[in-house]
Amino acid sequence: MSKLTFILTPALAAALSIHASAATVNLSASADSTVWYRVGQWDNLLSGSYDQVDFYSFSDGSAISAFGYFQFDLSSLGGGPTISIDSVTLTLTQVATNPDYEGIGSHSTRNDALTTDRVQLYGLADVAGNTPQNWTEGLSYAQTGGEMNLSVEANASKAADPFNVAGGRAVDFSTLDSVSSGVVTLTGGSVASFVQSRYNDDGFVTFLLDFNASGRGAAVYSSEATSGQPVLSITYSVVPEPSAALLGGLGLIGLLRRRRG
Repeated sequence: MSKLTFILTPALAAALSIHASAATVNLSASADSTVWYRVGQWDNLLSGSYDQVDFYSFSDGSAISAFGYFQFDLSSLGGGPTISIDSVTLTLTQVATNPDYEGIGSHSTRNDALTTDRVQLYGLADVAGNTPQNWTEGLSYAQTGGEMNLSVEANASKAADPFNVAGGRAVDFSTLDSVSSGVVTLTGGSVASFVQSRYNDDGFVTFLLDFNASGRGAAVYSSEATSGQPVLSITYSVVPEPSAALLGGLGLIGLLRRRRG
């Protein structure tokens, strides 16, 4: 009776070892837009071409809200399903001044102070009836989907999420942001997991922005601005798959010792 024994030399072990390579990429928004809402009006108002994105909370008597939509294209990460996203940071920067591009008055020119309790961020879930993940610049309220929680938008108290978190149409990151000198950052393990799921799906991820204070609002710079644009910073690892030729070659060069018993 005989048996074969493979001796794993240091050189062979190094050749067989699969190392993950880490990288960081800073993505600009592929689309961003203000979605203005007013009961019975502004359904088709387009605000995607301006250098800021407004977000404004429901105000008594005028029934006005505005939300920010920020889309990022993850295809530049490459690497296929072997991508492992380690950390994610979304950065939004408040505008220095907020002009009335839409012509709708003080609602679109507000520049109230940003605090962690006022800034609320969400992720757009990929479910039937929601705004498509590959939405195009210039999104209007009429083009959005079921992620909008209309029952809340008719409630001036803003006591619940403006997006349908309970129904699984949005992911709640509203407690994870931080604000310093008008710069909003969003990071955390659940954010990274969300972006990973969007990468694994169709490669687009959208964040939703709401102002949580009745009759208050502000704006952050959009991708059309000359500075302070939205940035999604992603640190990720790529685990390369060994080729068949490499494995075959390693089998031939491995040191074989034949022992007879």
